[in-house]
Amino acid sequence: MEKYDVAVLGAGIVGLTASYFSSDEGFKTVMIASEIPSDVSMNKSVGIITRQLTTKREILLATESINILFELLPNIYRVMYGRDFITIEDQKTAFQDFRFYRKTMYDVDIYYYGEVPEKFSSINISVNEAILHTKNDVMLDAKKAIENLYEVVSKKQGLDQIQKKALSLEREGNEYIIKLEDGQEVKAKNVILAMGAWNKYFLENNRIYLPVATYACIAVRFKIDGEIPVSGSDEVNYMYWMVEDDTVLAGEYYQSVPIIRPDRMDLVELENKDKSVKRSLLERFKSLKDLEFVEFIVGPCSVPLGKRPLFKEVMTNVFLIDGMAGYGFTLGPALAKEAVSMISQRMG
Repeated sequence: MEKYDVAVLGAGIVGLTASYFSSDEGFKTVMIASEIPSDVSMNKSVGIITRQLTTKREILLATESINILFELLPNIYRVMYGRDFITIEDQKTAFQDFRFYRKTMYDVDIYYYGEVPEKFSSINISVNEAILHTKNDVMLDAKKAIENLYEVVSKKQGLDQIQKKALSLEREGNEYIIKLEDGQEVKAKNVILAMGAWNKYFLENNRIYLPVATYACIAVRFKIDGEIPVSGSDEVNYMYWMVEDDTVLAGEYYQSVPIIRPDRMDLVELENKDKSVKRSLLERFKSLKDLEFVEFIVGPCSVPLGKRPLFKEVMTNVFLIDGMAGYGFTLGPALAKEAVSMISQRMG
């Protein structure tokens, strides 16, 4: 049975960055997932990394995640669509958020009705609304970013890869035995659980129940006829969007639907779910003439019942990173680095 210092279960954005930092620390590391890199992370993520979040810790995590990706991806500009990000809110909330953001980041501006700069003049806002603008967030092509990150991670010395599904985890003394789908077993002193929405179902085999719900997050890609000048979120209409060349990828928060398991996406009803997204975009951007439907992007999201991402030690030396509710790129790399740092401190 092969023995490792660290086993990382999952090969999405969290699993890849955790594997990188673990092997970089000199730990003998194995990355285990049924698909490497993870197909879910490549194809089902919008790729927005914004610092316009609700707590100081989350803002700092997002800032660190951006720094990590710039560090690990030397050609990040090839997979990046832009840096500008806006949030449209009612005036009172926008002013409160502006004051809060200013304590942590210095590139945030606020624009009230009648004060919107020319480059955002195609955005419809009412007299009761305002725009928050940050200049250094990141809009990524998620699929290409994961592919490029995998190229970097796969070259690390001391990192093994096992492309098989992990079924269970059993403690044996001060180590853990990870059983795989083909009957193979590996042993590790430390484990990082980075399987996204699958963490919940994996841990249930060990009678550990997570306070998370599993949802199908739905976004729609449209071909743009007209102009959408910037990526952002609309907290008035509960919508987000990201501009990708001549297309836009957009979704409405309330359209996420609960699912039984991450592999039952076939049960998600998509008919007409593009229509309200299209209507909201056309109302918000006055220079748009039309939006042509291209495709749905549907992926599983693990949503914490407490509305905060889960980063916890669920068993001794078993670290869970979960419940990011679609903010995997935003929070995941920084949390992966924190997990490896904790392991490093214990390993001396």
